[in-house]
Amino acid sequence: MLNARLDHLLAGVDRLISAGLIDALEHGYTPHHWEKFQYKSDSSTERVRRHRAERNVAETAPEQNRTEQKIEPRAQQIEPVPREPQLLDRLFEAAGIAGFREERHPGLLKIGPMRALIDQGYDLDRDILPVIRERSRNVTFNSWSYFVGAIIDAAKLRSSIPPKQEPPAEDWGKRLAVWQQSRTWAQAWGPKPGEIGCKVPPELMKAA
Repeated sequence: MLNARLDHLLAGVDRLISAGLIDALEHGYTPHHWEKFQYKSDSSTERVRRHRAERNVAETAPEQNRTEQKIEPRAQQIEPVPREPQLLDRLFEAAGIAGFREERHPGLLKIGPMRALIDQGYDLDRDILPVIRERSRNVTFNSWSYFVGAIIDAAKLRSSIPPKQEPPAEDWGKRLAVWQQSRTWAQAWGPKPGEIGCKVPPELMKAA
């Protein structure tokens, strides 16, 4: 009975070999071309090394970019602002700024608004500084632009006021004739002829 089962098993093995499904070895059997289909395994150490190298390459480049992005704005912040010492000193003096510190009020180092007004013909002593002296009392400002509108308005108002007109030369001649005839001189005409500050044109006095 045992021999019959063994014969049946061997016959089945022979059929598998004939069909090309298994190969006979010196000590047993193996699936046909078993080695051909097996994964060529490498060492775990080598796999870990390659994995870490690929991860470092992927992470290093963004980190460098982030570093550059942080450094560039800081370099711009510490860039010195061009100064015009004389003009700045005049502006600070007019504004009554004491103990000025650049790090607290960096905007006041930018005198572009005042320089633009000067370039447009506004006079520093006549148009700009008087307005700064008046408008800077009890206020806090961080840019000279704060005064631009007031400076322009003050200049327009001043130009709209007609200058005091001196009487024409012929009026002075008539007044001088009245003085010569009656020694009458109106107080509105100023000092009398011969007095200090008399406004009668010298050429009329000589002709008289």
